[in-house]
Amino acid sequence: FSKCVNSDTIVISVLPTVHISLKANKTTICKGDTISLWASGSTSYLWDPVSSSNDTLLIPADSTTTYFVNTGRSKACGTDTAKVLITVLNPLVDAGPWQNIYIGQEIYLKASDGSNYFWSPTNDLSSNTIFNPLVKPKVTTIYTVTMTDKNGCVGSDTVTINVIDCQELYVPNVFSPNKDEINDFIYVKGDCIDQLDFKIYDRWGNNVFIGKSTKDVW
Repeated sequence: FSKCVNSDTIVISVLPTVHISLKANKTTICKGDTISLWASGSTSYLWDPVSSSNDTLLIPADSTTTYFVNTGRSKACGTDTAKVLITVLNPLVDAGPWQNIYIGQEIYLKASDGSNYFWSPTNDLSSNTIFNPLVKPKVTTIYTVTMTDKNGCVGSDTVTINVIDCQELYVPNVFSPNKDEINDFIYVKGDCIDQLDFKIYDRWGNNVFIGKSTKDVW
């Protein structure tokens, strides 16, 4: 019998162990700005909570979120996961509380600490680019301030200045106290009277009536 000898070869490739790296342009960002995330170390990626297989993401910042990226169908051995926490800051903007004033009065508006102030509307403002402008509105007005807060975030807030129109002071110039229910009383009327000192004297100079409020009549 003849003896046959043969040989063959096989190549065994040793694949590297996968290791994912995840980076962000910023880990603290203002609401509304764009987050840039990029992953490396694999040939395929699976993201959460967003759905994507790309290695780079651009995401509008809405709320504080932890982003995860995992190996997809990678040619390397094993799986790996990386994560990054993105903290989203809401703008800290406060235009101040609702205020009541009487017509003709002035009042200071006051925004929270920050920079780059812009108030609108600009009517009746001493300045529209400072945090505390003096304002003298003729009618009830809603003012809006847009500013950059101490964290560098830009936002807006509003404040209402309610203008109370007091009209004119009214005192009847004729009255007839004869109990016919027509012009029987004399009094003082006004919408914005805080203090009143209403005195009536007779022809001889004697004080016959003192009114201290708009409810006092004679």
